[in-house]
Amino acid sequence: MNARYLRTLLLVVGLSTAVVTTALADPPVPVDPSITDTALLRYQFTPGTTDNYRLDMTQNMEITGLPEEAGGSGAMQMNMGFTISQEMQESTAEGNGVMRQRIQDVVATMRMGDMEIPIGDMISTQLAALVITVQMSPRGEIVHTDLTEVQDPQMQEMMSMMEGPMSQMNIVFPEEPLTIGQSWSDEFPFALQQEAVGMNITAGATYTFLGWAMVGETRCALLQTDVQISLAGNVAEMGPAATATGSGQGTGYNYFDNATGKIASSSMDMTMNMSIAAEGMNVQQAMTMHMTMNKI
Repeated sequence: MNARYLRTLLLVVGLSTAVVTTALADPPVPVDPSITDTALLRYQFTPGTTDNYRLDMTQNMEITGLPEEAGGSGAMQMNMGFTISQEMQESTAEGNGVMRQRIQDVVATMRMGDMEIPIGDMISTQLAALVITVQMSPRGEIVHTDLTEVQDPQMQEMMSMMEGPMSQMNIVFPEEPLTIGQSWSDEFPFALQQEAVGMNITAGATYTFLGWAMVGETRCALLQTDVQISLAGNVAEMGPAATATGSGQGTGYNYFDNATGKIASSSMDMTMNMSIAAEGMNVQQAMTMHMTMNKI
């Protein structure tokens, strides 16, 4: 596959999977109906501590409309796993936490039809260079982000693309305590204006506090997330008039350990339909994804 097309497809896939989750049939760990307490959910920050999360993801894509030199139509599967390290640096006078996030231990494979595409080293190098310092409130509001700069312009562009999704991995909790069954909504738009991509991504989420679940011996608040997403923009790498549009929807589940103020685990699936139109080309992509994230 031509490297230009591969990079563009990875870019658009990465943008959409950063913010879309769709439903598992049931929560992996069910609610304990005997626990009926309300929940005032808050993140907690302890300077000098480091939390690590392992994220594993499988994507399956059906692609039509690619030119033969770019691999043509067919099925693509990508498996990726990495560890997200969150090093808590300080707690501000306002009570916000300042954490440094980095990615390590990356494993990535991709197949298109019977052809294996060597992406592991490329993705590992790009993600390993991604270091973001995030200041976050106890409710999960992002106050400030700072992206470490690198010398390679293309790598810096890719890192900048990931800054928004990486800093928005948290849920923003409401001010008041939640009763079981209560919902609240949030919107998180992303605007990506890079040299090769100008993309507007809008996603709205509705969160529902389903109750309390025992994850091992830890009592966690179980939250369901229902998401709608749309994206539209241009992909200059595929031509001056190339445009991309897409939409997705669904739900996911998160387990929040309120005693320590940290996410314990999450499980999610997603679907996404996307179209990339360029001169002499109309690429259609239907994608499904399964992802798990666990505190380690």
